[in-house]
Amino acid sequence: MLLYDFESKQKLIDEVLAEIRRREAALLVELQAGPATGPAESLATVWEWVTADERAPFMRLFFETYVDAIAHPDSYADGGRPMVSDWVSFLGSRWRPERLDPATATLFVAVIRGLLLDRLTAADPERTDAALRRFTELLERA
Repeated sequence: MLLYDFESKQKLIDEVLAEIRRREAALLVELQAGPATGPAESLATVWEWVTADERAPFMRLFFETYVDAIAHPDSYADGGRPMVSDWVSFLGSRWRPERLDPATATLFVAVIRGLLLDRLTAADPERTDAALRRFTELLERA
């Protein structure tokens, strides 16, 4: 039945990942619609959302697919690049109070993804939580 609806396992996974990106984007849009927040507070909210226990299976799937796209780019829509470019573009165009340049958007995506990868594979989530807090403290001082 799934193959009928999606044609292949890969297309199903692409759709699941696209849905995750849409939900994360919706969170950021909702965040931006509320009272003005700075980059540190926005990143902390994103971190809370991506690290929620109920999202762990989806995040694991994301990283499994991300790594597989590196090894087998021909198996993924646009070589897997939307897993990166969608977020860099979204943050660059929708971040408030001011848009992010591509380098800063890339840094924000990389920090969240790197810490999340550690959190999913290590037994000490407090360490990655503390690292994100440290990063946001650095943002607030900048």
